[in-house]
Amino acid sequence: MPTGTEDCDHQLRTHGRTGVIACAGCGLVEWFGAGGRPVDSAEAMAALFGSYDLIGPVPAVAAPARRVLAYRPNRGGKAALQLLPARSWLHAGPQLWLATEGELLLLATPDELMVENLTRGA
Repeated sequence: MPTGTEDCDHQLRTHGRTGVIACAGCGLVEWFGAGGRPVDSAEAMAALFGSYDLIGPVPAVAAPARRVLAYRPNRGGKAALQLLPARSWLHAGPQLWLATEGELLLLATPDELMVENLTRGA
């Protein structure tokens, strides 16, 4: 993939059958499924991070929303985090932002219904 600017990284990275272009420089996030076809953000995120364990809410310092939920990868799931640039909030889908520092997945949303859905069963 071409790079937009010097600070951009538009490389497609894959884990299993799911891929993402996630650029901290310009904020671009595009999700891909099998065969490189574009997919919905919810479908791609479920494939990559759906088996992660909810740790709980964490302080929302410099987050794009008041609520931040932290998730821990299961065994072998940490590789999916390497697809994302570290220490950058990215707009991952409608009213949903994600970030990682390399060990945890952080999700932020102002949508209380989405928070309920993300924490259901935890």
